[in-house]
Amino acid sequence: MLQIVPLVDRLAPGLLGQTRPSVVCICTTRPKYLVFNGNTQRPACVVEFGSADRLRFVHHVQSELHDRLPGRIPRSICCMPHQASSFVHIQEGLPGTPWFRLSDRMATAADWENLIVRAVSVMGELHDAIASV
Repeated sequence: MLQIVPLVDRLAPGLLGQTRPSVVCICTTRPKYLVFNGNTQRPACVVEFGSADRLRFVHHVQSELHDRLPGRIPRSICCMPHQASSFVHIQEGLPGTPWFRLSDRMATAADWENLIVRAVSVMGELHDAIASV
């Protein structure tokens, strides 16, 4: 994780500003690194490493969808070779509650119902954007 901040500084100059960035790794099947630059509510970017084919595809699809749903689909900042056999993809961070913290904010059945209504609406927007691609 110590190399994430210098990598972001090199590939996306100016993105992190003058603050002292911090990095959080979300370990899943494909680990992602959330880079924060002082705003704990929104990461400045999300970094992922992987195969060239997969990350180029992610970059392409994400770029197309971001053009149709800015603010809902993160902007793909860059997708480039990294070291000998992998690629790095950097995307903007979006504000919002992480999925694993949602239950902390849901106190009533009405809170959950509102979440479902909003989620269904956003899924409809996403499906429309996908269909337009």
